[in-house]
Amino acid sequence: DAISKLVLRKKFTAFGALAFDTHLRKVISMFNGLLPQSSSFTVRHKFAGLKEATTILNMENEREILEIWNASHEDQSQFFDPSLDPEAAPTVTKVTVKWHLSAPQVKAYMKCRTEWKAGIIDSLTLS
Repeated sequence: DAISKLVLRKKFTAFGALAFDTHLRKVISMFNGLLPQSSSFTVRHKFAGLKEATTILNMENEREILEIWNASHEDQSQFFDPSLDPEAAPTVTKVTVKWHLSAPQVKAYMKCRTEWKAGIIDSLTLS
């Protein structure tokens, strides 16, 4: 969309990424306040890709994406400790997080950070 294309043409420092995240949260909050309560899911869905972009831009370094990306693509139920809730153990289901951004889009946003090196970003394997 138009906002994503505009963002991809910009360069961000760590502080700029933080400011972008703050401003985006305010915009989403404004739309949620203007639209009926039933529309809040639609607003969140429309801005999901940009919210993921702010998450990417606010990482400490280029390699942190591997942790976030790979963890979201594997079965998280393995981290459930049945001793915490023995009754829930049989009901634990496979949980994965679906990203709205593709691997190439993630790398494109990563290249917007001024401190990060394109060579390192290109060498990352997002499976």
